[in-house]
Amino acid sequence: MRTMKPVSAAALALILSCACTSRVSVRKDLAMAAADPSRIQARVVLVEPSPPPASEIRRGGDHTSIVALQPGLSSAVRSMLRATFSGVSQAASPEAAQGAEFLAAYRLAPSGPRAYEGLLLELREPGEPPFFVESWPLMERAPSGNMFIGVLSYIPPFYFLMPVSSASQAMRTRNVIEQSLLKGLEGASAALRREIPIYRRNRALVEAAEGRGDSLSAADPAGALAAYREALAVADPHRTAGRRVLEKYIAVTSRSGASAVPETAKESMARGKVLIARAASAADFRPAVEAMEKAVMAAPGWAAGHFNTALAHEGAGDWRAASEHFAAYLSLKPGAQDADEVRRKIVELKVREEMGDKPLAQ
Repeated sequence: MRTMKPVSAAALALILSCACTSRVSVRKDLAMAAADPSRIQARVVLVEPSPPPASEIRRGGDHTSIVALQPGLSSAVRSMLRATFSGVSQAASPEAAQGAEFLAAYRLAPSGPRAYEGLLLELREPGEPPFFVESWPLMERAPSGNMFIGVLSYIPPFYFLMPVSSASQAMRTRNVIEQSLLKGLEGASAALRREIPIYRRNRALVEAAEGRGDSLSAADPAGALAAYREALAVADPHRTAGRRVLEKYIAVTSRSGASAVPETAKESMARGKVLIARAASAADFRPAVEAMEKAVMAAPGWAAGHFNTALAHEGAGDWRAASEHFAAYLSLKPGAQDADEVRRKIVELKVREEMGDKPLAQ
């Protein structure tokens, strides 16, 4: 039997590798349908590097299939924003987005157990965390059996498996990827049209109730607390307005005395404690954070509630939020026996935030 020469074997491997490699570029002029005339009146700035770098992602999970989505991805996102908002521009960084009411951003991210890669779209006010997050898959993960064949195909004796692996992937074409992208963007546009008015209405309610509370804080502490509670009922505790109103509520409470803790707050806090006890990772603390934040929003003057909420945030790696709730605890209970220990903890959390520490695995 004649053996294949090394040069011939290398050439065959190269041919097979090329046959199994697919570069699919999304069209640069990819756009949604014509803009709806009833666009949201707002100035939105899309924050991304300009020009965007080529973003190549591995698709299929078993070998060298690559999808080059940029700059077509950027074009499609800009088209959706222009069809949804009256004023859209682009900036290389949040600092360069002058005068924007909202900042938009997108990125490629895993989007589920069956999806290998998807698009994640975010909208936020400058200096705030995102209030709108939408994601959808662009391509599916290959079956595990194909992945095993793909790994074998890299071993020289098994180069012949490359075409088999490639053919078994059910690889998506450019048209299918583009359809998934545009369908997801259309859904995001519809969601934005529903959610932006609600977001603005809640923001106006918070500002109005906060203003009433400010005007009553000196002469009528009880009335001020009622107004601040009204604001906290619709405020997001993770945003500047929610934290600001909470601080004002605590300041008034520290002068006039804490009110009774409602049963709903106690129930939410108890639920949060159970969830903390079951947490095995930083992500597992998220449900506890939500339950405890709900409790302290219903009972902002509850010192113990803020202490427990701080512990939940610390477990989740939210150093800033944890330090703020510990500070609220001290404001409501300045004579606490563990005051010195809590102050040291606040300093530790601030250092961890400055250093960009990640939460420890549990």
